[in-house]
Amino acid sequence: MKRYAFGIAAACGPIGLLGQANAGDLPEQSYTKSPFIYSPALSGSPPSVPSQAASEPTPKAALGFEWASVFEQGKQVAPGDYTRTIRPFLDWTQICDAVKGRRRLCYLETVAREGGSMISWRIALAKDGRSMALFILPPDSGSAEGVTVEFGGLSRLVKPLVCDKVVCVATFPVSGPMVGLLARETSARIGFERVGQPIVVEAGLRGVGQALADLTPRPPSPQLKPKPKTATTGAVPPQAADKSAKAVHSPWENLR
Repeated sequence: MKRYAFGIAAACGPIGLLGQANAGDLPEQSYTKSPFIYSPALSGSPPSVPSQAASEPTPKAALGFEWASVFEQGKQVAPGDYTRTIRPFLDWTQICDAVKGRRRLCYLETVAREGGSMISWRIALAKDGRSMALFILPPDSGSAEGVTVEFGGLSRLVKPLVCDKVVCVATFPVSGPMVGLLARETSARIGFERVGQPIVVEAGLRGVGQALADLTPRPPSPQLKPKPKTATTGAVPPQAADKSAKAVHSPWENLR
């Protein structure tokens, strides 16, 4: 099984990728304001007052951890220094944010619908460096029943859900073997209860492996030893052939 160097330096937070919400769907404009998923790095647009946005608290007590952010406490971001790239990979979308002079943070997201229910599944980085899966569910989901995720023979039950007035969320760590399994499968089943009724949503997994591999560090190209010059032109000391270019650190290395 191919394993990805998968330590996501990704921020988790809201962006406007879900389209127009239908009746019964997650209220897109309101759920993005939930503190459980908020990160100023992914608020949908660069914050107008970065120093204020960077100090926005995250509910560590509720989730047990904080999400990573591209912004730093108390540091201003000059106009034009914040950029975002959004790249589709079949069923998944790769979102990367960067502030000039700082590391790039990326996360992956897919959205699935069943009837009047819509969920968002993200793979992102916690502030402590752990790679985490995040499921964003409607606010009337059954907290005690939790959410069940099934793919490739793996079944994971996460409960209780953490809810506020706009969303319910579930999180769990993502391991290297789990990433390999995700990359091999084509779909996953996500089950939860909503107003006492069981809901099963099928989420596509096509492209998740490509999106992960795209952010995996690649070894530098080997450099050829320079050919020694002939005696007629004078001997030249050979250059150090093993001095490879410094590898660029990927936001997907050092999985915990």
